[in-house]
Amino acid sequence: MTDTQWNPGFNSTRAEAAEEGRTHRMVESLGIALFTTNREGVITYANTNAAKLLGYAKPDLVGRSGSDLWGQVTIGGVPVQTDGRPIAICTKDGSPLWCHATSAPGSSSDETDVLLVDVTPSHKHRREIEASEALFRSAFENGPIGMYITDGNVDGILSNHALQSMLGRTAEQMNAMSFADLFPSDVADEAGDIARQFVNGTLDSGHVTTTAFRSDGTEIDVHVVASAVRDSTGDLIFAVSYWIDLTTRHQLADRLAQSQATFESAFIDSPAGMSVRGPDFAAIRTNPAMHRIVGKPEDTTVDPFYVSAEDHDFWEAVQNIRDSRSTSFSRELELLRFNGDTVWGLATVSGIRSDSLLVGFLVHFVDVTDQRIARLRLTELVASKDDLVRSVSHELRTPLTTIVGLSSELRDRPVDFPPSERDDFIRLIAGQASEMADLVEDLLSVARSDIGVVQVEAAEIDVVSTVQKVVDTWEAGTISMSAEGSPTAWGDGFRVRQIIRNLLVNAMKYGRPPCLIEIAETDAGVTVRVIDHGDGVPPGESEAVFRRYYRAHDPVGMPGSVGIGLSLSRQLADLMHGTLVYYRDDDKTIFELCLRKA
Repeated sequence: MTDTQWNPGFNSTRAEAAEEGRTHRMVESLGIALFTTNREGVITYANTNAAKLLGYAKPDLVGRSGSDLWGQVTIGGVPVQTDGRPIAICTKDGSPLWCHATSAPGSSSDETDVLLVDVTPSHKHRREIEASEALFRSAFENGPIGMYITDGNVDGILSNHALQSMLGRTAEQMNAMSFADLFPSDVADEAGDIARQFVNGTLDSGHVTTTAFRSDGTEIDVHVVASAVRDSTGDLIFAVSYWIDLTTRHQLADRLAQSQATFESAFIDSPAGMSVRGPDFAAIRTNPAMHRIVGKPEDTTVDPFYVSAEDHDFWEAVQNIRDSRSTSFSRELELLRFNGDTVWGLATVSGIRSDSLLVGFLVHFVDVTDQRIARLRLTELVASKDDLVRSVSHELRTPLTTIVGLSSELRDRPVDFPPSERDDFIRLIAGQASEMADLVEDLLSVARSDIGVVQVEAAEIDVVSTVQKVVDTWEAGTISMSAEGSPTAWGDGFRVRQIIRNLLVNAMKYGRPPCLIEIAETDAGVTVRVIDHGDGVPPGESEAVFRRYYRAHDPVGMPGSVGIGLSLSRQLADLMHGTLVYYRDDDKTIFELCLRKA
């Protein structure tokens, strides 16, 4: 047997070389980057995948220190993976890659093989998940509303600091209790029934205002809202309950925005608008309520919580949160609805942090449009009442001055005036006194209506004769009246005359002649139409004329109107189960009073 026929060392070397070749081909086919480093950590070999992954030519990698690529995460020049987490690898252009790294002895005792697998996409995805979990964990732990998570058997598994403080129990005590254990015996059965419905799938949400036990045995009033989270088969995974201590509800209301984005169910079902936003304030998620408030479909790509860049105060407040100069701020904000209308809301913006790092913002938006309109209306009402005082003072002073002046003349110099002039004086005094009496009666009627004691005594009345009594108080020829027959209706004659007088005063002051009164009987009842040929009120204000203290305009050179006549007239018509409406017909302004048939 010759040496060439039996040479164990030779055959062993060939077998090892073949095995190494097969290993390298397998690594190449799997797309794994392979490096070989010597004892000093210098790269002695790099495969094609390694060069392609890092953007180098293969010759440029050989002779380079491994620390140039994987930094200081080395032991003896070999990268070490910690707790299954990837390490950052530097490419030629300087951008990092996240790779799983493994090492093994090389073909010689002085060499080490290093294999890198690119996991950059999955690593980024995991970081996003961790940031999202940190956001909701922060909201859960730091939220001002007590929160309690129970398992599929409705036994406690997690509670936040707010609930532990509210009930005076530690986290361990809470976790050792069931949901029903937190309530008095007379409530525990109801709580247990709710829990059973959660487990058997007949109930997904519920709420109760009741009492709960503190650890020292005392009871507190609480409002508890619970919702179920189920798997795809409908089985209960866990239940989330939200606890509000009713004794501190006003303090909690100011911080409500910081407690709603804890879990998916609370975020989706919240009646208040909520928006989770990234560190750059770009929208990440917006709940359905926010879309409803601004009237934008949920599938729209338009951010429903859009604040103009011109609102410098808002963005300065956001920057203060970024710079840790504040944690939150609240302000009333104007947003544009999808249909072009404006909605006003109270916006509370809070920063969400994880390990002192700002990971996003939580926006809580409550629609306060109605409250804002009410405030504006109250301001207008106060201003109108100021105008009322001035107008009433003027309207009372003008006839009173005439009465005092003329009566003083008649008292001091009765013989100086011929009978015809004395008759004129007496007629003027009577007319001015009547006007004052009418105004005072209107004011008294308004005052009585405000306290609910205005009197209306309905009876069968002759509508024509009732209206005629008002017309007779005006100068002859000023008002024309026409009637179809002699209809009767149910009403208070005094109040009907008060209404007609106010309508005529309005027509004479604001309209243009001729002024007409038309009385007719219809299927609905008896109508009295007061018609003038003035311009009427501006478009869209046909109902506003019946609002107390409303004045569309005051004629130049005339004292301001008190603004209660039309409002009072409609109220009196309603009390008689009638109607009073305003409308335009061609060039005519018409107020129509309709009374029930007798």
